[in-house]
Amino acid sequence: MVSHGGGLTPRWRHSSAIVNRTLRGPTKAVWIVAACSFTGRPDKESYVFRAFSIATGRVFAPLLAGASLRDRAIGSIGALIGIGIAGIICALCFPAATPWIVAPIGASAVLLFAVPASPLAQPWSIVGGNVISAAFGVVAAGMGPEPALASAIAVGGAILIMSLLRCLHPPGGAAALSAVIGGHTWASGHATNLLLPVAINSLILVLAGWIFHRFSGHSYPHRAAPVEGKPAVAAASAGVLIGDIDAALDDLGETFDIGREDLALLLARAEIHAAARIGRELIAPPSASVSDCREPDASFCLSR
Repeated sequence: MVSHGGGLTPRWRHSSAIVNRTLRGPTKAVWIVAACSFTGRPDKESYVFRAFSIATGRVFAPLLAGASLRDRAIGSIGALIGIGIAGIICALCFPAATPWIVAPIGASAVLLFAVPASPLAQPWSIVGGNVISAAFGVVAAGMGPEPALASAIAVGGAILIMSLLRCLHPPGGAAALSAVIGGHTWASGHATNLLLPVAINSLILVLAGWIFHRFSGHSYPHRAAPVEGKPAVAAASAGVLIGDIDAALDDLGETFDIGREDLALLLARAEIHAAARIGRELIAPPSASVSDCREPDASFCLSR
């Protein structure tokens, strides 16, 4: 396994390259420790420590771009406060026969407090999406078909109506489905038992989110705005305009959970950072020293 020069055979180097491409987090750290144990490097202890520090730091691997553990902690606290306030107020004000809170509000809280910049989490999306979908679900429940068919009509129709009214909100599908499952029809007289809590819960949640995000560091209702304390962005940086972004989106043929204005601002900020990086590289070309490595690499360790 170990060559006379202190490194490893080509077979083991090939294995390390595969590991670097496939393993992440603590698993990769374990491999690095095992790999370094075969070498005679005098600094392997500090190298292993760096490996564990970086690898364990990746246990929290956000699925969304820009997410951080701090933001998720803030979102958790916000949801706790928002749902708590909505539940307490509605429990005190609603009659006993009316639910004090409905399940779709939990999903609305995730969007509102975890991704407040999302177009799906804006006030009109939450209130309009939930209430309109619940109302359409009541209509679908009263059409008379089998519950399975009524459920399909309720959710499919809710998506179409929310899209047309520019209030697309994923929990709205659950609100429409709740109407059918609960048998909330106009004829039964129980429609208000769903519509009232959906409307009041949504309004209170949005109000709580608006107040909470005054202190969370996020703008809500969200507006794409320049970052305070950062260099200003030219109006048409590098010639990229909203029309160009629309054309690129048409090319991809996909829907992304980000506003066009936010996407334009993000691209402009990326251009500023890219220009700064290129300027630094032109002034001081990067060296290939070990100290410049930002992440412990098993193949590097094995090759020493």
